[in-house]
Amino acid sequence: MVDQRTQQAIQRLGAEIARLQQQVTSLSRGSRTPQLRQSSIDDGALEVRDSDGTRRMIIGRLPDGNYGELAEGGAPVGAPTAPTVTPSLGGLRITWDGALADADAAVPGDFDHMAVHISTSSGFVPSAATYVGTIRRAGEGGMLPVVPLPYVPHYVALVPVNTSGIPGTPSAEVAATPLQVTAPDITAGSIHAVHIAAGAVEADKLEAVLALVTTIIAGIPGEARVELDQDGLRGYNEANELIFAVDSSGNAIFSGNITGSVISGSSMQVGQAPGATGITEASGDAVYNMVTAANNSRAQIRADSSQAEFSAFSDAANPNAPSTGFIAAPTHVSFVLNSDNAGGSTPAVAGSASPTQAFLAVRSEADDLTAPRCDTVATAGSVTTVYQAASGAGMRLRADGTYSVVEMTTPPSGAGNPPAGFGSLYALRRSTDVPALQLQSPASTSGAGQGLRSAAFIEGATTTRPYARIQTYARDYDLSGQILDDGTQDTANHGRVALASNLSISAPRHEPVSTALLAQPTTASPSNGAWVDFTEAQFPALAFTTAASGLVEIKILFCGINKYTDTSSLALGFRLSGGSTVAASLKRCALIRSTGTGTGSSIQASATLPPLALAANTAYTLTPQWRTSGSAVSSPVQNWTTTSGDLWIDTALENSITVEPLM
Repeated sequence: MVDQRTQQAIQRLGAEIARLQQQVTSLSRGSRTPQLRQSSIDDGALEVRDSDGTRRMIIGRLPDGNYGELAEGGAPVGAPTAPTVTPSLGGLRITWDGALADADAAVPGDFDHMAVHISTSSGFVPSAATYVGTIRRAGEGGMLPVVPLPYVPHYVALVPVNTSGIPGTPSAEVAATPLQVTAPDITAGSIHAVHIAAGAVEADKLEAVLALVTTIIAGIPGEARVELDQDGLRGYNEANELIFAVDSSGNAIFSGNITGSVISGSSMQVGQAPGATGITEASGDAVYNMVTAANNSRAQIRADSSQAEFSAFSDAANPNAPSTGFIAAPTHVSFVLNSDNAGGSTPAVAGSASPTQAFLAVRSEADDLTAPRCDTVATAGSVTTVYQAASGAGMRLRADGTYSVVEMTTPPSGAGNPPAGFGSLYALRRSTDVPALQLQSPASTSGAGQGLRSAAFIEGATTTRPYARIQTYARDYDLSGQILDDGTQDTANHGRVALASNLSISAPRHEPVSTALLAQPTTASPSNGAWVDFTEAQFPALAFTTAASGLVEIKILFCGINKYTDTSSLALGFRLSGGSTVAASLKRCALIRSTGTGTGSSIQASATLPPLALAANTAYTLTPQWRTSGSAVSSPVQNWTTTSGDLWIDTALENSITVEPLM
């Protein structure tokens, strides 16, 4: 049985596993469950998709860093109205009124910008080579200055582009020629500060001129460049891909690296769903980070003043996907590995460590302690591991400062017998400091055999006892033949139990016990054929106990003289009482026949009787008896107490009865 200390440790481990499971489930549920009612989109975006799964609208943070609603994925935009082209010194100013050529058509919601194309050839086809810039004021029109240009006729066309990057139908061409001063052109670097009169450039005039420009472009239109307009600042690479944006509200997005010593704010997001995303948030004394891949695999980190947490999900959208969680607190660290994030009847591993002890639990079913499992508890003084099968059979390993032990229990009885406790194998030192292994059998916890067990000590030697010993405890010992391949016992072949020549068997139960004659009978006449008990003072009774076989061997030594008549006899025998009753008999005695009337001397007689079958493992009492044959004594000289009579027992030699219980 599991001791109380181990049971308490396992219960604490179960509670810790349940707490970890709740935390991991809570983290997962909170991170994957949509909750739009009475909710906000914090620095993110909500996507609207059609039945084919194509994204059609973004609500919230837009790809350029702005916030609002953005329709996309629609059909190409129709032709816009023809631009208004105004010649300027060395260039052209292209203005669009924000309308489409079809006066009845409205600018669609997924319109993004107007691409401006210029060529010196009439009827040209807009391409990357003719692109010069963008008018970005969607639906409101705008102006783009283009300088410098050669002093030849130019043809201008506008091409609408939607939010999916799909170009629409070009506008009608408009021709114009840049203005040229009558004097030669001013070359680069020819005007210096001394050439500008004081007060010639006034702020209001400069503002009036700059206000005419809706977009400032630094770089090559359609390639690597930076654009600045009323919506913010944007940067593009050589492939015309947006790489950063800062909008007029102060929001920013970057596709490259950010280098700096301090990034302030309560929330930061990288990436855009449905692709890989990352979120970092800070609130109060807690900071939280979550990264999610496009396939919904997710990792989360959270830390506050009480503990630090880490959790990972193979699929954050699937409550039955594998997950893991780790917690580090001031008093302990713990973890849980779930094959199914919902827990329940699925395999799981959990562990915990504190300054006083460590736990490890391996469960085939996370919430069922009766399912197959392995639990380990380690403290400063001991370590215990428990293995349990679904049948109830189990094994416990324990080691401490006193002993190490392997304990095993059997499955429940199929025949209605009571349950049994652990059987054990100990490695210890006995009270005499002898190093030993002790093997103990399981014992029933109730019923007639409650607490009864067999045991064996396999002992080494010590200084005070310089020899090894095996000591066993059991009521019955059975030695049987070998086991055959089919599992049955070999009864056909003879075996043997062999002892080395320097070994012997000590079996007090089978040692012979004896009683001997102490004095002559006091009866003054023969028994005339009847058996007569000796008194305790003459020939004491003998107590013995049979062995498992019930067989006993009885030996009788007798010495006497019989010269009474030519046909008389003198006998020494016994009767048995106890487990059964056995009367005296001439078949079970030592007999001295007559040596002739009035002649003869002492005669020794002995008898070793065939094994006598009695009740097994039973106590008996042997009472010695004597017998003579013939009629009453006619001569007064017949006296047992002297040697001058005709019938007497010679006490100078041995007269005894020996009983040996046989195996």
